[in-house]
Amino acid sequence: MLLVRSKEGLEFFTLQADQETGFKVASVFKDTEASALKPFKVSKKGNFFVSCDSEGLSLWAAKDGSLFSRCLGIPAKGCQDFSLSPCGAFLATYQRWENEGKANLLVWALDLAQDKAHCCLLLSHKNANTWTPQWCLQDNAMFIGKLVSNELNLYKLCAESECSVNDSPHPSPTLRLIVDGMHSVAINPSGNLLAVFSKEVKARPASVRIYPLPSTAGTFNPVPLAQKLFFKHADRCTLTWSPTGKHLLALVCQDVDASGKSYYGESSLIFLSSDGSFDCRVELEAPSAASAPPIHDVRWCPDGSGYIVIYGFMPNTVSTLYDLKCRSVFSFPCGAKNTIRMHSSGRVLFGGFGNLPGHVEAWRLNLGKEATSVNKISSWQAANSTICEWLSSDLVLTATLTPRLRVDNGFKLWHTKSATLLHDHPYSELYQVEYLAGYGDQLDLDASHVMLKAALTDATKSTVPAKQGAYVPPALRKANNTSTAPLPNAIHASPQEVKVRRLQDKLADVAKLKARIASGEKLENDAVAKVAKEAEFTRQLDEAMRALSISRMKK
Repeated sequence: MLLVRSKEGLEFFTLQADQETGFKVASVFKDTEASALKPFKVSKKGNFFVSCDSEGLSLWAAKDGSLFSRCLGIPAKGCQDFSLSPCGAFLATYQRWENEGKANLLVWALDLAQDKAHCCLLLSHKNANTWTPQWCLQDNAMFIGKLVSNELNLYKLCAESECSVNDSPHPSPTLRLIVDGMHSVAINPSGNLLAVFSKEVKARPASVRIYPLPSTAGTFNPVPLAQKLFFKHADRCTLTWSPTGKHLLALVCQDVDASGKSYYGESSLIFLSSDGSFDCRVELEAPSAASAPPIHDVRWCPDGSGYIVIYGFMPNTVSTLYDLKCRSVFSFPCGAKNTIRMHSSGRVLFGGFGNLPGHVEAWRLNLGKEATSVNKISSWQAANSTICEWLSSDLVLTATLTPRLRVDNGFKLWHTKSATLLHDHPYSELYQVEYLAGYGDQLDLDASHVMLKAALTDATKSTVPAKQGAYVPPALRKANNTSTAPLPNAIHASPQEVKVRRLQDKLADVAKLKARIASGEKLENDAVAKVAKEAEFTRQLDEAMRALSISRMKK
């Protein structure tokens, strides 16, 4: 099911493989009163989602095969942001900080079976930019982590505990890890390792370290299992664990290149194994040795056996598949790409979005222990797209959202095997599109591929925009409908052609001024004088058109 939040409200769409048309998208619910909702977030399992408004939070779920409906409300008035735990049993909300004695980071225990929610933990956090918690699962117990200065505080969550929102914040954490210079952290999927990035300070180098997470309560200053030190002033670092939780990629970025050679700043990629057996700085083969190439996107393969990096200078960026020893396995064709999207089946999308034309490529990765094969599936053009996501192994969602772009808003569904647009749904203003995988849509397009192919034959449209020729004046179009030679570009136009264009622009301005006069608007003297010259402009245009036609006949 697709959840769409637009100017018109909140709308649900079901996706079905249809026997007659091949594919069907149907709107099953629309709430026009939900247009004021802030961005909603979907649970990892896809069985519910949470929306936010001025009065608090609302939890929407589907029960007994029915459509989604509001199940419960959470009285978190003034909520600025919220975060769902991976298991979907807890919800953290953040409100504006006032003082140390009042909690502004609240954790709620969710009971979907009873449609109830209660506050189970109260915390205080000043910085709104670093409030997002780290969720950790250890020994079937959920922990929530909060980064404070050089400490990571972990609080054990208990769904049975209940407290009032007016109570004082929780005094002390269950676990406290102290790491000097801690700037950003990431807990691995297994919940037993912690990756820490520390900035460079004076003579102390910047570092990426991996620490074990203790299983007993107390304060710890642990010894790192693996580390990589480097002298580099970094503004930020993105830590990404592999799906197996055994390897780490650290994308270190600097907004300004000190050498002045790159407009994109400077970036580097660091690889670490959690057991300390291997670490290195990933060597990117730059087409030019003038400066280090910028890194646009990094994604792990679904099985954690490798990763893909897009790097280089536009418009010919390089996309390379690396193994766990940071060796290049396969290089994809160069092109204007800056986005990678992986699917659990091993398929990968490359896209060029933002200020790029929106070219999309779909590839199939067969990552074996002995050999790796990479095959291209298809490619198409999804112009003006701001998001691109997999819905299934054969279905891709692209959308254009406000405020990133305020024109051509809407979402589209594509079939990867045939590179065909299956559905196009436009909106005047589209804010958010999310997919609920747990609802049970029938997206097995291969089962009805024969019917689908017949439907696509009639519905196929060219996704590549047609090239438009140079402007042709209306008089020349009428004079010779069969073979009208278009005017060349402005830089190659003759004096007669330039004169025709200028007179046409003047007449267009006169028409606009006359419309303003008809609406009762009072114009300035210069504008009134220009309207009075309409007959003269028309006469001059006729003479210029005749002269242009004669000169073309002579050629």
